[in-house]
Amino acid sequence: MKKTWIILLFFLISCTQRSGQTNNQNNYVSHPTQFPSLKEGMIHKYISCIADTAFSYALYLPETHTNITKPKNIFPVIFFFDAHKRGVMPVEKYAALAEKYGFILVGSNNSENGQPPEETDRIISLLFNDVAERFNIDHDQMNVSGFSGGARVAARIALFRKENVAGVIGCAAGFPPLGSGFNTQFSYLAIVGDKDFNYLEMKELDIALDQTPIPHYLLIYDGKHDWPPEKIMQEGFEFLQFDAMRKNQHLKDEKEINAFLIRNDSIRTEARKEGKTVLLVQTDRKIITFLDQLVPTDIYKAEFDSLVTRPAYMVWRESEEKEEIFERNQQQKFAAAMGSKNLSWWLQEIEDLYKKPEDPVNLRLLNYLSLVSYMYASGTLRNNQLNEADKYLTIYEKVDPENPEVYYLRAAWLVRTGKKGQVIPQLQKAADNGFDEYARMKNSKDFKGFQDDEAFEKILLQIRDKSEQ
Repeated sequence: MKKTWIILLFFLISCTQRSGQTNNQNNYVSHPTQFPSLKEGMIHKYISCIADTAFSYALYLPETHTNITKPKNIFPVIFFFDAHKRGVMPVEKYAALAEKYGFILVGSNNSENGQPPEETDRIISLLFNDVAERFNIDHDQMNVSGFSGGARVAARIALFRKENVAGVIGCAAGFPPLGSGFNTQFSYLAIVGDKDFNYLEMKELDIALDQTPIPHYLLIYDGKHDWPPEKIMQEGFEFLQFDAMRKNQHLKDEKEINAFLIRNDSIRTEARKEGKTVLLVQTDRKIITFLDQLVPTDIYKAEFDSLVTRPAYMVWRESEEKEEIFERNQQQKFAAAMGSKNLSWWLQEIEDLYKKPEDPVNLRLLNYLSLVSYMYASGTLRNNQLNEADKYLTIYEKVDPENPEVYYLRAAWLVRTGKKGQVIPQLQKAADNGFDEYARMKNSKDFKGFQDDEAFEKILLQIRDKSEQ
């Protein structure tokens, strides 16, 4: 058992009830105040909080559930937290699921990575209270979800605040740093791509949670570090629905349960035919976790217990453990080498990783290097360490050539090294690769000298149009 989650286990096992939480109060009003009605079935990108209009959120109200402000109707809600305050992104991405399952979706436009805890707490309080004042949300079905650093925010809400969070969907990152005394009375679904640099973290967290009363499941899909596609997130919505049914039998929906069973039993049948023991184990566990107390699961438990002792599964598990040790060692090697090895060494290491383009471990290591090189590049550029920044930007571009941030930072580096003639092509590359931070580029001190440049203004308009889509 790795040290990182031995510590986690200690705290989780010793703190299985609500205690030691922050002083944030659950100040919800019992009935919503009457506000101008908001149209159902459409994305609202910016709803300003009444208590402080500097804070806002994106919103989706399901069209199939009208009269949303009438006291007799209450609805489940999912609050989304993105790592880069893109509140509209998950709301747009999962609006169809909100229609299907009857959820209100809310995405914070203010929460992002790197904020002090007190600022994050203020954002959360304003967000929760504003939504509670406007709409009849079901406080027994109040759920949170987040991507990357936003996933840690979502987990932190459930672990440390007084809000009655029913379920958490953590995408591409696990828990925040843990101290003593926190709640475990919620359900947790982890979702991570098999090429995500946080893949190992999510697997370790899943193992650690086995020793706690938190119902949990790790959903792995074919993808990188991003919000999961709609098809994958559908299982997240089902996870929350089944959890609500477990807690309130009046909500039990046999049709929905049977549809889930039919779909997953079909996967089991095919896995059995094709001898895919691992897939069969994973599907049995999913059914057991998702439908616990809703349907008899003895046959799935018996098959699961039998399969995990078979030689084929044990060989796979041993191979996985060796692969995980190798990957962790490589991450540690790369982290230590970032400041010490020269550029030639790095370019050769990266070239070696590209030799196996289909290897998930290599792809995760490339994504890990993208993150680390970005941190070093942005940090040295911020400190005006231009020689070091050049090295890290070269590494960054080599490992992640489609990332727009590479070219944006390179453009800033070119300004500072007096190579202004090369700036516009780099900014154009950033825009063409999807850079959409209009205000950041427009207000950057590095590009003040380009404000009257026609090419610069054209790129700005391209980025603005992208950000408004």
